[in-house]
Amino acid sequence: PIFCMGIASQPKALIDRAQVFRSRKYVLKLPVVPPERKGKRMGIFLASAGQNWDHVFDAAVPSVKCFFHVIDVKDADIHYLMVNNVDEKGAIERHPNARNDAINLGKAVVAELRSRLAVQG
Repeated sequence: PIFCMGIASQPKALIDRAQVFRSRKYVLKLPVVPPERKGKRMGIFLASAGQNWDHVFDAAVPSVKCFFHVIDVKDADIHYLMVNNVDEKGAIERHPNARNDAINLGKAVVAELRSRLAVQG
């Protein structure tokens, strides 16, 4: 969930703990992932917010992108599902697109992962 236009404390703690990988990558110039895995990672950012503002996720996305870049997920391999205006209990279940968007995202990611694994095979 997005609180006060930012990332909640639990995922933010994960991002902050990745500082060691940032230092490894950019300061020590050491790899973060093994060479055989480089370019094969995918990232998904799922978020919900109560506010019905188009810009409610704008402050969270740069932190998420930074985290994914540090762990070697390319921009093209970052997927987003951000649903706003779901403040009250059960609102996400009544959202007109959230469920289908989540299903479609899941199918697309699984298909891409299968494709990548088949190439490795």
